[in-house]
Amino acid sequence: MRRKLPRGKGGFTLIEVVVAMVVLALVAAPLGGALVVSVRVNAYADRVLKARLEVSSAVERLMAEGVEATEGSFSWENEVTVEITAHDGGVYSVTVKSTDVPEVSVSTEIHEKGAGG
Repeated sequence: MRRKLPRGKGGFTLIEVVVAMVVLALVAAPLGGALVVSVRVNAYADRVLKARLEVSSAVERLMAEGVEATEGSFSWENEVTVEITAHDGGVYSVTVKSTDVPEVSVSTEIHEKGAGG
């Protein structure tokens, strides 16, 4: 003999389960998209931070060691590009750019090696 459950105590109907799944999907889809965007922005921020550290390190090293009597553009340690322009009095305009993130750069003036200042 099968026992009948009282009406209203048998659980969820198929329609209720489907509606709940649709509501869950409508809420989860935008959250998934936001997660993907967040990961991309975070990866770009990491690249920019690394590029800023590389550029800053190169500028500090050039300022500490001075610049030899050279002019032009060259790649340094495959991380940055250094452009040097000579001025009177042993002063050089130096622009250091990241090779990974081109919008990260620093321009400064550095004295010739051994010129002091």
